[in-house]
Amino acid sequence: MFLDVIDRFRLKNGKTVSTESILDNTLNIDGDYPYVSSINNITLQVEGERTIQLLSDQRLAEAEQRRKDAITQKEQQALLIDMTCHETRNLIGPILQSSLLIKQSLTMLEGLLSLALRTNSLDHIHEASLGALEEDLEACDAIIDSANQMERVANDVLGLAQIQLNQLDVTPVPFDLDARLK
Repeated sequence: MFLDVIDRFRLKNGKTVSTESILDNTLNIDGDYPYVSSINNITLQVEGERTIQLLSDQRLAEAEQRRKDAITQKEQQALLIDMTCHETRNLIGPILQSSLLIKQSLTMLEGLLSLALRTNSLDHIHEASLGALEEDLEACDAIIDSANQMERVANDVLGLAQIQLNQLDVTPVPFDLDARLK
């Protein structure tokens, strides 16, 4: 039977050695069992292993830091987009409501002025006044259209932010593009 003992030692001079001793207990010489031993200088191997471990640890730490930075940046970007969309949407609502109210008032005033011109009941009302009101109504339509477009954009950006934060599920749905475009 053979007994194998392997150990590493760091010497006072800084070198590392590996010792291996094998006991051959099948031979008995004068009551003692013979050992076969070797001592090997493994300093370069140990330094190489240590260097590899340090590089591996450093790369792992750098990768972890990059991951954390990317997550932080993504969260900050999503928060900025989320806040921007909510603020923009909060401002769009009053614009839409005011534009609709102005349009309703101008439409009513246009009707009254048209009636006054037909009946000649107010001499100071001219055709130019009606033209100005028509322009105001067109401007209100433009405001309403712009506000609706801004709201769609804000909702799209908010949807993208929710997708990035995994708060919104997107399900692909097959559709006929040609039919939709016609």
